[in-house]
Amino acid sequence: MSTEVIAGEIIVKQPYEEFIVRMDFTNLLKYGDTIASASVIITPNDHTLFLNNITIVDGLYVDMLALSGTYGTKYKVSIQTVTTSGYKYEGDGILKVL
Repeated sequence: MSTEVIAGEIIVKQPYEEFIVRMDFTNLLKYGDTIASASVIITPNDHTLFLNNITIVDGLYVDMLALSGTYGTKYKVSIQTVTTSGYKYEGDGILKVL
């Protein structure tokens, strides 16, 4: 099970919680194009929020395991992708730790 986010949405988690977050890129990709690689940037990077096990699913989604985080901190999560056609897309979401 995963929590799906579209760019600009906010996900809320507790520091204890661990769950999969999915970024959906289907609206950005041209017909037949798929995600070839993905990387994650966390801002601020206070080294307490971890997004591990970054996985490309069906060439359309990027899944990651959200771990930890500092109580009261709002993080910007940027997913940068490169497609099989060489296009570059970035999806941004907010993950707030309460």
